Amino acid sequence: MDLLVNIRSIIFLFVFILLSCSTSYAIPRADLNVNEVFYEGDSINFEYRIISDENIDVEYSAGISCESEIHLDLIEIKERKLNKDEPFYGEYEYGKVQNDFQSSDCIAYVSFLSPYSFNIQKAFRIETKPSFSFDVKICKDKACSKPSKIFLKGEEIYLDYFIDVENPYVTAVLSYPDKTTKQLTLPASIKAEQIGNYELEITASKQGYKTINKKELLGVIEEEAVIKQKDITKKDIMDLSIFAYGTIIILILIILVYLVQKNWKQKRPKNDRKKDNLKIINNKLVKAKNLIKKGKLDSAKSAYDEIILIYNKLPENQKKLLYREMQELYKRIK
Repeated sequence: MDLLVNIRSIIFLFVFILLSCSTSYAIPRADLNVNEVFYEGDSINFEYRIISDENIDVEYSAGISCESEIHLDLIEIKERKLNKDEPFYGEYEYGKVQNDFQSSDCIAYVSFLSPYSFNIQKAFRIETKPSFSFDVKICKDKACSKPSKIFLKGEEIYLDYFIDVENPYVTAVLSYPDKTTKQLTLPASIKAEQIGNYELEITASKQGYKTINKKELLGVIEEEAVIKQKDITKKDIMDLSIFAYGTIIILILIILVYLVQKNWKQKRPKNDRKKDNLKIINNKLVKAKNLIKKGKLDSAKSAYDEIILIYNKLPENQKKLLYREMQELYKRIK
């Protein structure tokens, strides 16, 4: 009889421990509702539902990630108090699929940061028309061996374009300094008769492709500028000294502000610093992509090295969030 009582006591204790563990580690659940495909002009958005078996405070972020290069908003960390078995409904909206978007595979995600770290994601696709290369040529000669945006009055201005598809439809409108306009059929040439700024607006289109619009500015001047030297006076020296002293004072203030901010950041809670790391990486990713567009690959590689140092310090769930962006940047600079 005593043995039977002991066995029952052990079973009761075992069940109690299991129930305690399940309530102590109740992980919230999330469902995503997102369209399979978005086309040009569609608004990219998705709805999500979060529910928990227990009352719990969570930190999470919602967003999208795509293989192609599209501008992504900075990651916003959200806080929410979940009541037991009461679903919370939220919505993420990115914006419309623009004309310059490329077709791409993407994911919609809800990433939990606290008190548990895990991701819920769902795949979708952006479908857009293909694009083509189109460049405007503004030159001082017909062969365009001397490209320029500045011309002297009376010079001939040659206007042309380069495109890598056959039989495109191209329209061009030139706005003169006096606000009059003229329709042009390119290639064309005009005489620089008016002094001031000219604006050339060109539209290139072809059935089945994206339409490309470009604006180019050029200027016409009376004659080449001649820089005259000016004698330095005692007043100039005095003004320069005042400027130098003012600059030194401003630099000292900047250093003091920097030291105060640095000391404040070191005292901030660890969770806040993790959120800052996400924002820092997002900003640096945007900067690196802009450097690549400008052809500054060495600077982009340096930016990538800075990003990877911060990235390696992130928790795994945040690394997964940025993995595609990091891989895309690496492929473009290697």
